[in-house]
Amino acid sequence: MQFFYEQDLYDILNGAMLLASGGGGARKNGEDMIKAILQMTDRVACLDISEVRADQYGVVLAGMGAPEKFIASQNHFTVAPILSFLRLTEAKRKNYPSTNPENATDPNFRYSYIIPVETGAVAHFMSLLVVAHQQVAHQETFLLDADGGGRAFPSLAMSTFAAQGMPVSPCSLVTDQLVKEGGTEVLFSINDPAKVDDLSRALLETPEFEDVAALACFSMTGEEITASASVIPYTLSKAKEIGLLLRTTSDPVRALFEYFLKTDGYATQLISGVVKEIQQNTTGGFDFGTIIISNGEEEVSILNQNENIIAWSNLKAHPLAMAPDLICYFDPVSALPMSNADIVQGQPIIVIGLRAPWLRTAYFEDIFGAVWKKFGYFGVYEPIEKLSPSV
Repeated sequence: MQFFYEQDLYDILNGAMLLASGGGGARKNGEDMIKAILQMTDRVACLDISEVRADQYGVVLAGMGAPEKFIASQNHFTVAPILSFLRLTEAKRKNYPSTNPENATDPNFRYSYIIPVETGAVAHFMSLLVVAHQQVAHQETFLLDADGGGRAFPSLAMSTFAAQGMPVSPCSLVTDQLVKEGGTEVLFSINDPAKVDDLSRALLETPEFEDVAALACFSMTGEEITASASVIPYTLSKAKEIGLLLRTTSDPVRALFEYFLKTDGYATQLISGVVKEIQQNTTGGFDFGTIIISNGEEEVSILNQNENIIAWSNLKAHPLAMAPDLICYFDPVSALPMSNADIVQGQPIIVIGLRAPWLRTAYFEDIFGAVWKKFGYFGVYEPIEKLSPSV
């Protein structure tokens, strides 16, 4: 077990924002949740996957909606994560078969583990927030040092939980307000992550949800968590390492490249320039857009669906990079990673390309391929190290 303290939380935020590939939520989302966590406790407990017990249960938490809407949510997205977790726990208590044949339900059912759906400001910190809440309530609930992507992605079906066939339902979709204050809570079951995503996005477009909600889903036994490739381990530790590196080095850009070359064997600079143009549109619970970055000679267009999906250069006949590989923003002035929700026109930016070999399977190529087509690319997946050689 390890504990994350205040400085650790801010380091995790910076590392997670880099790895989120332009998505995963805005910096303010993470900062608001860190403030809420620190109002409850000074530390949050986190377990290694090896510490998971087979006879206990874990649940996955996800933020659903357009990143810009999370910033505008009434309670800064600090209520919805807790409510979604509690409502799913209540539902499982009512419907989960008891070991006692005389009792049709198990009133003592509880989740011992919380797993972020992806790497990013929203997913990591809504999970940390719920664990902090449970600690204060004297409920033994731990964050797992893992998630379902190692990056951010626009659909539940793109998670490793879905790829491994983990049951996604029941699901609890909750607004950032209590029902008595005008909020909305929906409990539903569909045994298809893509359809869960479709229904959730349709609900998010209604006035009751206003494009943002928390989702609790993918209930798993400890055995299911550890016996398959349903989780990518050490993602919070990795984010913390990156954040610490950025905070303590005098040359963060060089330090980042050295870190990824050492740990992953690959890193490249796709472009260093300024943000020339930002085109963003919110529809269907997503932010869709194109960010154009120029250095005078070259212009790189990065197409996103919340997260960065594909990057093109005006000097190349092929993409520079495509998801599931990572297309990440770094601001050389503030020495901080950025998201699509944070960058502004005219600011200097470095675009860093990283590889995601853990997502290179036929399943992920097919599912990300459907997203490439939305942006006009009908070719096959090419690894980033082939498209853009390492520095």
